[in-house]
Amino acid sequence: MKYMNQRVFDAFALRTVIAKVTNETGINYSNVISEYMETYEGDTLFLSQASMVADQLIKNWSNLNVTQKVTLSQNLIQVRASLDDEMSKRSSFSKIFAGPALIKSHLNPEYRASQSIKNIDQMLDAL
Repeated sequence: MKYMNQRVFDAFALRTVIAKVTNETGINYSNVISEYMETYEGDTLFLSQASMVADQLIKNWSNLNVTQKVTLSQNLIQVRASLDDEMSKRSSFSKIFAGPALIKSHLNPEYRASQSIKNIDQMLDAL
């Protein structure tokens, strides 16, 4: 079985926020899910976990309108991708973000959702 790693999960949870707050952009929840189902079909936790993270983020961002939530989510997806691209095991930057604060993978997928909230909060602080 292939579990969705933390960095993919973080991006998936943010895409779930976009899908949940708007259908105007042509993104809907079932399309987002279907993109990941083939690769992670044995990972029975990631769907409910991403929905839980998205619901929490939407609640946390209740002061933002739909457009702002979508833009913020898209920006955070880009930040996460940039961090993953720029981090090398030898860099001091990697030591800051690759530790428990922003991990690439999680040995125990049950903690993916709580780790995702922490990762996203840390990325928000960096913006």
